[in-house]
Amino acid sequence: MNNPLVSVIIPNYCHAQYLTQRIESVLNQTYQNFEIIILDDCSPDNGASRAVIEKYRGNSHVSHIIYNETNSGSTFKQWNKGVNLSKGEYCWIAESDDFCEPSFLETLVSHVLTYPNVSIAYCIPQFVDKNGTLIRPVQESEVPEFIKGDDFVRTPMSYTNAVWNASAAIFKKEYVLEIDKCYMDYVAAGDRMFWSLLAKKGNVVYVPKRLSWFRQHGNEVSPAKKRQGITGHEDYRILSYMEQHGWLSWLESIRARHIYLLDVETFQYDNSSIRQELLDQWSFGGRFPIGLIHFIAKCYMAYLRRVTSR
Repeated sequence: MNNPLVSVIIPNYCHAQYLTQRIESVLNQTYQNFEIIILDDCSPDNGASRAVIEKYRGNSHVSHIIYNETNSGSTFKQWNKGVNLSKGEYCWIAESDDFCEPSFLETLVSHVLTYPNVSIAYCIPQFVDKNGTLIRPVQESEVPEFIKGDDFVRTPMSYTNAVWNASAAIFKKEYVLEIDKCYMDYVAAGDRMFWSLLAKKGNVVYVPKRLSWFRQHGNEVSPAKKRQGITGHEDYRILSYMEQHGWLSWLESIRARHIYLLDVETFQYDNSSIRQELLDQWSFGGRFPIGLIHFIAKCYMAYLRRVTSR
């Protein structure tokens, strides 16, 4: 199919002031074969979100508008709800406070059609502040990168989340219906689990173009969850899942633990007990010397550099 339907899922929670820009940036896409599914997770904003959303009821692109009667407690549950409602071959989680370039869908759809068995195609998310002002400019490139799904999981997803922002990616619906729904059990790192599971179903295309704008707020939830240790524990659950399912070799697992330990050793948590708990967790329950993990990982990484430089 050269013109696949894309289901655009807009999960909103208290982003009334950004919703118009978000929705309009979708409606103004140069690629027009899409439906829009708007999901409001019981926003306690005195009807402000509903007032914006209702302006789009009756728009030919809008197929669903759903208001939760109670808050789901998880953006990832909203993702799953949207996918189950969708009719498209591909889906796009267009976060309610972000926006995008008019060429976003046209560019990513062209790449999923160009390369074989693509489960995820994503671009560079350009950071902006709450007012939409550019911050932390990201370097672009003209050359897309095709990555086998298994390789994408081993590097970089085993030790970081390469898909920084859901708004910057489209993905194949069929594969979401097949993957483990464990990502919905997370409150901080569910997106990393989601992308990893999807990558194992197909291949990944990275388009190094600034096509999506990722809004950063002064009171970000994610850093707070990291300071509380929530993100660290969930990242550990993800690595354990990868290990248990044979996605990583022992040395790849050691490399991932080494990278996480470096971060844990220097990050400022809410208290020292959180750091110690995470250090114990990442060092095989405290049974493996941290220094030895670092040494083995550095040797392995040096070996990989020598091999790839030949």
